[in-house]
Parts: sequence; structure tokens; C-alpha cells
Amino acid sequence: MGNSQVFKLNLLNLLIILFIALLNISLVLYLINNQFYIFLSIIVTISIIGYSVSIYYTLNKYIKLKDKLNTLNIQFEKVRDDYKKEAAKNKEALNELETSNAELKALNLQLIKSKKELQEVSDYRGKFLVNVSHELRTPLNAIIGFTTIMTDENYRPDGDDFKEMIKVIHDSSKRLLNLINNILNIAKLETNITEIRPQEISLHVVYESIVSLAKGLLKDNQKIIFNYEIDENVPNVIADEKNLLRALTQFIDNAVKYTEKGEILFRITSDNENVEIIIKDTGKGIPQDKLNEIMEPFIAQFNEYGRIEQLDSEKKGFSFAIAKYLIEKMGGIFYIHSEEDFGTTIKIKLKRV
Repeated sequence: MGNSQVFKLNLLNLLIILFIALLNISLVLYLINNQFYIFLSIIVTISIIGYSVSIYYTLNKYIKLKDKLNTLNIQFEKVRDDYKKEAAKNKEALNELETSNAELKALNLQLIKSKKELQEVSDYRGKFLVNVSHELRTPLNAIIGFTTIMTDENYRPDGDDFKEMIKVIHDSSKRLLNLINNILNIAKLETNITEIRPQEISLHVVYESIVSLAKGLLKDNQKIIFNYEIDENVPNVIADEKNLLRALTQFIDNAVKYTEKGEILFRITSDNENVEIIIKDTGKGIPQDKLNEIMEPFIAQFNEYGRIEQLDSEKKGFSFAIAKYLIEKMGGIFYIHSEEDFGTTIKIKLKRV
């Protein structure tokens, strides 16, 4: 039984008791034969009963309204809870949408970056094809020209003349073979270039590898002093460890190869923003008018000056242009300074973490 029902029952009982009490009073007054008081008692009784009934119905309405208000409060609480649940779901859905939008933006940026990289590779490939097609014509024309002369029915081999033509054909054949080998090497290199993955790395492993390599190359050379140093607390950097090590290995090898005497320096230092890698030698150096040429993509190699030359060279090497490309794709900066007979300085700046 609810509180309102108990209240109604108690109020009704009170009215009944009050009515019986007034009847008893009226009966007593009647017995004592006092008509005035009997009349007064009847009026009071009727008045009290009227007011009691009015109060009863008023309280009854109040109780009903209160019960209805409680019901509405319960419904309101339920609606509010449902609203909170829906709001939470909507917030969660909004967060998921924002996350999806962020992932989509990141993916879009990655696609733009990949498209740019592919375009750069395509541009390099185009330059390479233009240059290599020119380089292929020269030895082929020489071979075709001299073999045409030698296969002519009226040709009679002369000693010196015949040997000279054979020598040109032989040299041109070697030049063609070297060109083909370099084309294959460049094709492999291009594949590796597209796989650059910059990430946080420690330079201590790279440093130890390069120092060990240089010591091995110089173990029988008493004319060159190898100095090396690294900041004790050099921070990590953003780079592709494999390609960075590959470039530094070639730079050290080049420095050793083209330095007859003097000093080779390998140093890693840092400042508030960057980590700087320096490779400096006192070798033959590169003539000033050749510095721009060595940055031509995919068409050059190291020669006896320590610079890179066209693909018709028989020497194997590593293009400064390719090294510059690799360093820049890691987010770094590549710088070279060289003077003929005074040596070469290579600086690489990488973003510190």
C-alpha cells in the first residue's frame, strides 16, 4: 500500500471518529433537554462535516497531483538518462569521425608525398635516359664505323692501322659494357631510393661502423692520420640508417682512395636543432668548375680527382647526386665544399629528436 493510500485511509478514519464524537455530544445535549445547545451542536456538526469533506477532497486532489508529479519526475529522469546515453553515443561517434578524418588527412598527405616521390624518381629517370642514350651512341658508332671499314672487300689490313682500329673497337666495347653495368646498378639503386624509411635512430652504431671501416682501409697506410670524434651525448636523429650508412661508407672510401697523405676527419657534433656529420680530407679535391657537374643525377661516378665523371668511366663509384637525394629524402641537408689540391669537406645535417 502506497503512502498516499495510507494517508487517505487515516484521514477518513479521523472524519468518522469526529462525526461519531459530535453525534454523541448532540445526544447528550438532547438528553439534558437543552434545545439551544442541541441546535448549536447540530450546526457545528454540519459545519465541521462540510469542512472535513472539503478538506478531504482538497487533500485527495493534492495527493493525486503529487503522485502525478512523482510519475512525471520519474519519466523526466528516464528521459534525461536516455538523453545522456544518446549524447554519450553521439560524442563517441563524433570522436570516431574526427579520428577517421585525421587518419584520412594523414593518408592523403602520405599519398601526396608518395606521388611527389614517384614524380621525382620519374624526372631522374628521364634525365638518366637522355644522358645515357647520348653516351651509348659514341661507342656504338665507333664500333659500327670501324667494323664497316674492316669488312669492306677492298680493305687490306695494315699493321699499325689495323691495331689502332682493333684497340678502338676493344675500348668502345669495354665502354659499352661499363655503361650497361651502370644501368643495371642504377636500376637497383632507384628501387632502393623509393624505399627510404626515415625514423628515429641512434648515430652511435653508424659512428662505430664508419670508424671500424676507416681503420681497416688505413691499416697499412702510414701517411694518413685518421681523426674521429663524436659528442658524448649526441641525440638521436630522424634518418634511414641503411642508406645513411651506405652514403657515409662511400664518402670515407672515397676520402681514403683519393688522399695520398695528410689527414681524414670524421666527426659527429650537435647543436640545439641539428646533428652535423663531417667528413673532411686533404686529398686531391674537386676543381671548382666541376662541382656543379657532380650533382647531375644518375650520370656520374668518382674519378681520379675524387669527383664523379660520366658513365663512360671504367671506375665504379657512388654519385654525389644520389647521396644528396638520399640525405634530403631523410629530411636532412647535404653540403660539399672542395678545392683542387686542398681536399674535400662533406657536411650532413640531420634533424635531432
